[in-house]
Amino acid sequence: MKDIKISGVKTEVVEFLKRKSQELSATAGRKITRNEYINLILEEKLREELSTDGDKIKNLASKIDYLASTVMKYSDATNRLINLIYSEGDQHDE
Repeated sequence: MKDIKISGVKTEVVEFLKRKSQELSATAGRKITRNEYINLILEEKLREELSTDGDKIKNLASKIDYLASTVMKYSDATNRLINLIYSEGDQHDE
């Protein structure tokens, strides 16, 4: 595990972290340090970001699939129209 040192933190933030770590310590039945609490916050944020990215990718994939099927429908319709126009032209030439 790598260390990250944070400096220049407002007193209110340090007090908040201290209070939250004390609350977690009481709940967990063991001492939770401010560093452990910060790690928990960062890990939770990372999991959130990763799951959000996965959802975005799934959403994008479904939109691409829909777009591809729509383009194919219009392509098929256009080809049928061109064939009808072309076939109609052949009938008038005879």
